Amino acid sequence: MLNPTTIFSDYYVLQFLKIKHNDPIAANMLNDLLEKAVPAFVDYNFAVSLGEARHAPHQCDDYALDPTTFPYTSETSRYTVYQNAHRYDIKQCLPVLYDLFYNCYWDDDYGGGNWATIVKVTLDYLEGRDTPTMFLERCIGIEHNNGCYLDKNYIFALPDEEELAWLMDNARNDEIGDYFEYMYCSQMVVDYVKSVKEYRYKYGVPNHVGLRPGVFDIGYQPVQYGDLEIYLIDKDEWDRRYREQIQKKLESFKAGVNMDEEGSKERVSLW
Repeated sequence: MLNPTTIFSDYYVLQFLKIKHNDPIAANMLNDLLEKAVPAFVDYNFAVSLGEARHAPHQCDDYALDPTTFPYTSETSRYTVYQNAHRYDIKQCLPVLYDLFYNCYWDDDYGGGNWATIVKVTLDYLEGRDTPTMFLERCIGIEHNNGCYLDKNYIFALPDEEELAWLMDNARNDEIGDYFEYMYCSQMVVDYVKSVKEYRYKYGVPNHVGLRPGVFDIGYQPVQYGDLEIYLIDKDEWDRRYREQIQKKLESFKAGVNMDEEGSKERVSLW
């Protein structure tokens, strides 16, 4: 999995060199970083937002997602939802998720405004209101209801929240150049800083740890999304449709088998 701290360290180092030294190589590397990293954050934001939406039937007072196309609840593992995120139409789903999180009343520990922010940041980028740079910088500061939102152990390895806060503080205070030697970057960025004498002696060289790979180290293959859509329905209707779905599955399960063309038997699962 990708290490988010490494990605943001690469970003801040390259941005610093581009701005402070008008470095065209750093600028090109920064563009390459954005091209590789931004899709990873888009995919992560969408998957974890879908994962949070599974709590709506039990933690949201008003609405939930139609179980006909989104048959997940709090009893479903979040990773089951993540693994099925590719089946959905991301551009159709994100506005629905924003409505679910922003306009519906959630229990304090679930959904609500913080999750609406995750969806809104992603929508602003995909709909052209934010540049890739703006999108990535907004992602580093996002929190959900219980802390840093990059804690779902999906696409990204669990980050060190103190390191991320330290990076943000240094960037905010324009002090990135003072701390190169204390940062963990991809091997490519480390090698580039090391190759330029002025940078090496003026700022020092960042560290690289193989177990903390960034997108320059292992790359990222963006998700190819399907066309499955989601819809908001009120809780009474959700309960009726969910029970209907369960009943249909139980009937199939009780039948015990489906017969294929050769007469062999295949067990039918509930989902």
